[in-house]
Parts: sequence; C-alpha cells; structure tokens
Amino acid sequence: MSRVKPVLPPSRRAALAALDAIFPSGKRTRAQDAQEALDHILPTCHDPRDKRLATELVYGTLRLMGRYDFLARSLLAKPEKTPPQVLRILTVALHELTQLDHVPPHATLSWAVDAAKVRVGAFAGSLVNGVLRAAQRLGDVVNDPEYYRRDACAFDVFVSRYASAPLWLTRMLVSAFGEEKTLRLLETQLRPAPLGLRVNASKPGALELFQRLSSAPGAIWSDFPALAFSSGSQPLPDEEFSHLEASGLVSRQSAAVHRALSILGASLWPEPVYDACAGRGGKTAWLLEAGKRLFAASDRNRRRLRGLRRELHRLSLPEPSIFVADATHFALRNKPSTILLDAPCSGMGVLARRPDAKWKRSPDDLADLTRLQEDILEACLAELPAGGVLAYLTCTILPQENEIQAARLEHRHGLTTLAQVDENSFYDLGEFFWGKVWKKPG
Repeated sequence: MSRVKPVLPPSRRAALAALDAIFPSGKRTRAQDAQEALDHILPTCHDPRDKRLATELVYGTLRLMGRYDFLARSLLAKPEKTPPQVLRILTVALHELTQLDHVPPHATLSWAVDAAKVRVGAFAGSLVNGVLRAAQRLGDVVNDPEYYRRDACAFDVFVSRYASAPLWLTRMLVSAFGEEKTLRLLETQLRPAPLGLRVNASKPGALELFQRLSSAPGAIWSDFPALAFSSGSQPLPDEEFSHLEASGLVSRQSAAVHRALSILGASLWPEPVYDACAGRGGKTAWLLEAGKRLFAASDRNRRRLRGLRRELHRLSLPEPSIFVADATHFALRNKPSTILLDAPCSGMGVLARRPDAKWKRSPDDLADLTRLQEDILEACLAELPAGGVLAYLTCTILPQENEIQAARLEHRHGLTTLAQVDENSFYDLGEFFWGKVWKKPG
C-alpha cells in the first residue's frame, strides 16, 4: 500500500516555490526578482494570511540568509554533502523558528520535515528534524552576534555571517567605511523597510490628507508630501487606501527618495528637466507633482515606460515626451536645463526592500555597472548646455558607484558641486541613497 505524500501548508509551499524562482537551479532558467516571483506565486494562496506569511518568509529569509546558512552548516555533521534543497528548506524554517514568535515551533518542524521528505527523501526529513531541534535548544543564542564569531574569525567574515551579506561585499565595505560603520549599514537593512507614501501635491485637498495621514497609526516620519510608516502598520483601512490610490491621491514610494530629492534641491532645479533613466516613473511623478516642468522622460525598457504612462494617467499629471532611449548615447533636439540621472546601480543601499540583490550581484557585475554609469554620465553631460545642471542619484552605498564615480567626472570636466546627499542621512528610514548635483562650466 502506497503512502500518501504530505501536503505542505499553502504559505510554506508558496515561499519555497518563490525562492526556487529567485534562485533557479537550471542555468537556462531566468532568475526572477523577489517581488516578481511572489507576484506569480501568491495567487495560489487564497487566504490573505497565507499570502502575508509567504511574503514574510521570502523576504525574511533573503535578508538573513547568510546567517541561517552559517547556522545550518554549523549544526550539520557534513554540510558540504547536504543537498541544496535541504539547505533551502532549513534557511526558511530557521527564519520561522528564530524570528516569528507567533508560529508554534512544532508547526515549523512539521512542515519542514515534510518538505524535505517530499523534495529530497526520507533521510532528508530526519536531517532537517535534527538541525531544527538543535537550533531550538540553542534558544536566543542564535540571535547573539557572539555566536557568529565564536571561532575568532576575521571581522569581515563575522559580518558576512551575522549581518548576512556575501563576503566580497563585507570586505569592500570594511575597506571603504571601517568596521563599525559597515556593521551598522548592513544591520540597518536587515529590518523590513518602512512603508513609504507620497501624497499627490497637485490634487485639491492634498495638504489636508497629508495632515490626516501624519497622525495615523504607525507614522514615524513626515515631510510634505511624503510619509513613512513602521513596517506592518496600516495607516488607513484597506478599502479607503485602495480608493485613494486608484484616485491618484496617494502613491507608494520610499520616503528616502523624497528626502534625497529634497536635499538635492530638486524643487529648485532649472527647467525644463529631462529624466534620462525614468524607469516606471516614481521620480518623474514626484517632480511633476512638485510643479516642475519636464519636457521628456526616457528609458531603454519599453515595459517600464508603459508603466510610467499608466502611472501619470492615474495621477492626472501632464505627460511629457516619453520615448525609448539608451542613455549611453542619445541626441536631444531641445536641450534641457537639468538632466536627472537615476542611474542603474547595484542596489546595495535598498537591501531591506530588495534583499535578493546582495545574493545575485558579484564583483564582476559591479565593474560592468560602474562602466555603464560612467558612459551614461558622460553622455548626459554632453547633452547639457553650458551652465546646465546634472543630478546623479543612486540607491547604493558602494563608493565605486558614488564618490569615486563623481570624483572621476569632476576631474575630467571641472564641474561645480551644487548639492550632495550621502548614506548618513538615511539610517532612520532603513534605505540608503547617494546623490550629487553639478553645474556644467561655461
């Protein structure tokens, strides 16, 4: 008589499937971004509670995956011979076991053992059971930094384990910022990012809505028209928030974006403005809502530009000229007074929101990105008239993409710095941006 295979809970099944899509085993399979993977998988969960738990398991595991991988390997007798699928199940289960107090430990052990049996075999179920019970016995020690340096490892190795980042990244950051700041930068991004909202300043009643939201539950920061709410808080009932969003009265946008643009003096940039790497248009919309005159926005990705058009329509904003263009080489008929370059970057400043980036990037990727940024900066500067303004913005903390990139451009062209923002302005918002605004000589 054949045994019936265990049926995994929908939330855990969805979380494992999403991680399979984020880190596919087949070389020909395209790796999906975390949110893209969840968008495909979550419809299989019919209960909103399962959707929330699956989302927490995926993002929580990605943020702390380095810590869980070290923990699992330290509890395995032969970690080098452990099947990758077992390690994946262990990392998800360890997040649930060590971080989610509302989930009973026996429930975690039950689904994880079943998942190992279904995906790998009966022996894997016993392996998973043993590791998770050993982790249980450790208790709060698993969240103590000292557990991750008990073998007197080098500081960059300790940070890689405890703050959950690839070793190449921790070494690069320690070299640039020193030990204390490196740990603080990475630890800050281990927590979920705050919910960021932007009130549409171009709409009637915007200030009143902003004031109301400023006093809503969970509000931790506000500066018209942007607000930040603690992760997991609900400033408005779902139905009302959906209505405000559909009506173009509010948008989801990181509050750190608003702070970066404000420090860079975006509301004072000379007009017209050209957004050279507009993407889906979050910063384009910010500028238009602030009353800035944009004559154009472009991106090399048609799908993103379609999203930009939909966004401007939702917000009832005037649509500038929108076109597909490679920002490394283009020619504008009309010259802008300001070019905004929200540059393609490694994303190492927004790991709270996009934690999969740190596991997918490599030093080779960084070299390619810095060359691309340099080419785009040169192309944008060439399109500016004498006296024009170039605003460079990234969501990374790596000096190769920020200070070093800026110094190279300034040395070549004798630019005058008008404003600057760096990672030190963003600890309270959990996401880090860097930017500089220059005036072209002449």
